[in-house]
Amino acid sequence: MKICIKDVKEEQMLWKAVMSTHFNLNYNKTKAYEGVVISLASAYGWKKEKEIRSIVTNAVRAINSGALCLKIPRKKSTYTGNPQKISYERMMQLLDCMEKGGYVNLFIGGVTQWEDGQPSELETSITEMTNKFVDMLKTVDTSRVICKDDMQEIEIKSRGTKKIMNTQGVKGVSDMRQNVLDFNTALIESRISLKGIELPDQKYKRVFIENLRTGGRWYNSVGGVQTMDKTLRPFLQIDNQDLVELDFKAMHANILYEQLGKKLEDDFDPYAVDLWEMYVDPSFVQQFKVRHGITNFDPCRNLVKMAVMIGLNAKDQKSAIRALSQKIGQDRSKYGTKDEHRALYYGIKGEDFKHIFSVILEHNSLIADKFFKDSGVYLQFVDSEILDSVISDTLAINEVLLPYHDGLLVKSSVAEQVKEFMYKAWYKQLGSINFCKVEKK
Repeated sequence: MKICIKDVKEEQMLWKAVMSTHFNLNYNKTKAYEGVVISLASAYGWKKEKEIRSIVTNAVRAINSGALCLKIPRKKSTYTGNPQKISYERMMQLLDCMEKGGYVNLFIGGVTQWEDGQPSELETSITEMTNKFVDMLKTVDTSRVICKDDMQEIEIKSRGTKKIMNTQGVKGVSDMRQNVLDFNTALIESRISLKGIELPDQKYKRVFIENLRTGGRWYNSVGGVQTMDKTLRPFLQIDNQDLVELDFKAMHANILYEQLGKKLEDDFDPYAVDLWEMYVDPSFVQQFKVRHGITNFDPCRNLVKMAVMIGLNAKDQKSAIRALSQKIGQDRSKYGTKDEHRALYYGIKGEDFKHIFSVILEHNSLIADKFFKDSGVYLQFVDSEILDSVISDTLAINEVLLPYHDGLLVKSSVAEQVKEFMYKAWYKQLGSINFCKVEKK
């Protein structure tokens, strides 16, 4: 089967996404794989040998990790300069041949949103291994084969080119890498399941920008639970135990308030900016709630939250206004489609983005000087270090957690203890906890 993801039922693709793992552009030339390689090369041509070996190598690793699908890149530039000279053209030809031969099903993604003529949101393509291919791979004796994974636990990316920089000899990388390795080992030794079905091994990495003092956020290298639709999170378990979500409320804004060393009212909320009267149509919001069964939908708060995040990450006000405008436009493209329930700003009307930012800055006057100054990469470093401490403390009590951006999932049985770890980590980084607000969902 070869089909565009947009033509597949949403629930079906959600499952394929969580049962996927990443794809390394490399191959192992080991005797154990030769039978499978010879069979496929005889059918599809020895000119595709490197590509065949790459698919077989990654497929065996995927099966060993419990995955059923591979995220094989279909973007030509991804293949540029790979050390083993795996060809984009030959890989695409091979996948088409294997699809026709019944070895794989191809779910083709592509650009879902555009910004300034450039793709801004992509739906990742997924290659599903059929039973025919899995049965063939099960003939491989992997008992003496090390399924090498080229995933780097610590990445430093050039901000301009987005290319991964060499970390060899960079002070501090070794200790950070060991922390990530310890975490990934604990995750692999745990049973992580969704609706009773065990998921593939979950692995994380930290991605820095230019140096080890900017960025540094934790990303799930296989997408997995971090990019999972939030409607599925309640059905996740670790070692057959139910989980709860713990979130740092308004994390980046509150980090900035904490750094000021001042106190505000206990109930102060950086996102508590009322734009309802000017920019929201209540009747549209009510229709949306009824149509999709979403009782706590608040497009105003969603808008303010997005505006604060964009404002703190933007280099200037002009780019912030453009980015927020594009977010609203992308959201509106979902209206009247199968993705309408994913809309965040349904009911927003007549927006004046310059005025919206001015109202938000007035409410957050104490940190207004941090807006439109590219503050995000530095705030990401602080939040990633906080998470690093929480992970370490959780591992110390022989437990694991599943992080996603400014929150995490953890067994309900240890949630209160981990919540204390979150306050502790915040204090360790910032010296006080006046603005550390952890929500339990």
